[in-house]
Order: sequence, then structure tokens, then C-alpha cells
Amino acid sequence: MLNKKLRDFRKLLHINPEASCEEVKTRALIKEFLEDNTVNLEVHDRGAWLYGYKDEGADQTLLFRADFDAIEGEEGCYHGCGHDGHTAILAGLAIKLDQEKIGKNIVYLFQHAEENAEGAKECLDIFKERHIDYAFALHGHVGLEIGWAGVHEDLVCCASQGLLIQLRGIQSHASAPEEGLNPAYLMSELVLLLKPLADFRGFGPMEWNDRIYDGMIMATIVYQKLGEKSFGISPFKAELGLTIRAYHEDEMKILRQTIEEFIKNRAEELGLDYSLEDLDVFPETKNQAQLVKRVKKIWKDQGLNYVEREYPHRGSEDFGYISKEVPSCYFELGLGEGPPLHNLDFEFKDEALDAGINFFETLARADFI
Repeated sequence: MLNKKLRDFRKLLHINPEASCEEVKTRALIKEFLEDNTVNLEVHDRGAWLYGYKDEGADQTLLFRADFDAIEGEEGCYHGCGHDGHTAILAGLAIKLDQEKIGKNIVYLFQHAEENAEGAKECLDIFKERHIDYAFALHGHVGLEIGWAGVHEDLVCCASQGLLIQLRGIQSHASAPEEGLNPAYLMSELVLLLKPLADFRGFGPMEWNDRIYDGMIMATIVYQKLGEKSFGISPFKAELGLTIRAYHEDEMKILRQTIEEFIKNRAEELGLDYSLEDLDVFPETKNQAQLVKRVKKIWKDQGLNYVEREYPHRGSEDFGYISKEVPSCYFELGLGEGPPLHNLDFEFKDEALDAGINFFETLARADFI
């Protein structure tokens, strides 16, 4: 009965995707589902996000988190990252434990706006309000067998951020470009400077721009705009969008500073104005090794299957803001084979819902003191 409810609920979320910071209907659907299917759960609507609270007056409080926003793509909004599945799993856990005494308090955090890194940091007040001891989250993973988890004792997701660069010069007639200041050349210089960072060469130390970094750094050009289709004009405005990422969060900040210094120095030499805007800033997501060791033992004792990951994901996850607050464990949930995440053909597999609940449930019942 519960399994069918969760599948139907997941499908309902799937056909009603909403982008980050716009999840009005999604939040209402989650709230209604929790209230209709629990008796003792306290449901707290915090505006953009919500959480359920299982209050047993215990000394220990665990937090389990699911994200519920969808992806804003070129062809519209869609659930291409499996957040509908994450949400259904967490709702299933809340329902399953609703009328039991398990000896601890549980916070079921339903978080908005993961895709643009705005959501988790807006939920951080809950750590003071509920005095949380440990936090857990999962993410569906294509390529890992259904019924399995993947977990790593250290860094699990790299740091990343968007960087929007705007350049402004002086417009002139195309026949007299020397009378203007065309930002195309500085934009081209920057593109060529960053080109080596488009190649992934592992997570180890690397050298770029006369500096050795302790771990991987990368830069991906995601957007460019220069002038208009007006062949009589030498343009004066340019925009360039980058995603930069690094194995170490502090080295991402150094990379960003290096890019800004290059733009500043060359813009001053060329007489151009410039501005930089930081967007979608994701911290590194780091598991606590001691907690992960305990998690693996719990799963092993309960007969649950897991694999140990040696390296992190290059992609980012705003659970990193949460993992800075308390000892945390973020793990992969196997989805079997199929289209990759963020692909238009991807859809979370309902067959993985039970496994997700089981991995969470064993942790909810375990002793972490």
C-alpha cells in the first residue's frame, strides 16, 4: 500500500516540475501528502521550504534531507536530477516511522533550490532550532545497481560556482574599429587562457598560469555574447559566463581571484570597463570519515549492499552547506542503467524507492552515541 502511494506521489511530482525558488505547487503537494499520511508528524511550513519533525523528547536528533526543485533547461523545466525520487523516499521514511518510538528525534528536511545552491543555506537556522547532531542525504546514481549504495569517507562533491563577466568598451563604425574599443579581443584572450582548464586530468595536483594547485581545477565556458548582427558596427559590449570548479573549495576561490586579476589588469591596459558577478556558489561537500565508518558498519550488519568510492563527483551539491554544520554523510543510491542525470530522457526509477527508504531507515534506527 505504501509503495503504491509513494510511486503515485513521485509521479505526481514528476509531472509538476518547478525551477529553483519557484517551487510553490511542489511544496504544497509535499505538505498535503505528509499531513494526509501521518498522525504524529509535526509539519512546519517555512515558506520556501518545509520540514517534518518527529519529536520523542530524546537527547539525540538526526536530520534527513531531500531536495525537491527541478531543472530549468533549454526546453523548459523538468525533473532530470531525480529530486522527485529523493522527496518520495524521505516522505516514505517519515510515514514508515510515524507511529513508532525509535529513541531519537528526527527532522525530515524538504529543501528547495538545490540546483542554484540557494536552498540549503536558507535552511541552516534549523540546526540551532532543533539542535541536530548528524545529517544524512542521498542522491540517485545512474550506473550503480538498484539496491546498492555508494559512499566515500572524505570529499564527495567538488566546489563550483558560476561567474558572469561583463566587458564594456566604445562602439564605432565597422570601417573604423580603431576609433572604438571592442571587447572581443580581451574575451578571446580569456577564453584561450582558460582552455587548458577544460580538460579533466584527474583530481591530483596540477599547474596552471604559473601556479601549482593541490587538487583539480576546471573552467567551463557556458555562455558568450558579443555585439549584434549589425555588420556596420564594431561592438562595445560583451558577456562571458563560466563555471569554475575545484577539488578544494579554497582553491576555487584562488582560481576565481586569478581570473578577476587577469581581467582587471588587461581591461585597464585596454581602457575597458568590466564587472564580475558570482552565481550558483556551491561549497565542497565533505563527509565525516568517522561517521561514514559507522554508517558502513550499520549497513553491513543489516545486510545492505554498498560500495566504497575512491574519488568524489566533479559535480556539486549544496548539501555542502549542511555538512559544514554537523557531522554528515551524503551517499549515492543505485538507479541501475539508463539515461544520465540532467538528460531530458532521465527519470527516477520507482524500483529504487524501497532501497532508498531502507538505507535511511537503518540509520534512523541506529545508535550514534
